[in-house]
Amino acid sequence: MEAGIDELPPAYRMVLVLRDAEGHSNAEIAELLNLSLTAVKIRVHRARLFVRKQLGSAMTALDRITAAEVES
Repeated sequence: MEAGIDELPPAYRMVLVLRDAEGHSNAEIAELLNLSLTAVKIRVHRARLFVRKQLGSAMTALDRITAAEVES
């Protein structure tokens, strides 16, 4: 999961860490980063989608490796 977060653009990484790792509210993040509440919500949403996609790709690759090991 950290690899997916590390690959995020900095603007998305910051809001995701503040929201999901540190537990700040969207309103608190908006104030901390001088953003609108809407901008924070959008960035958190996009960051989560990106990480989900990265995890999905990683899981697919892991499934292929596991399947190959079982076959051999």
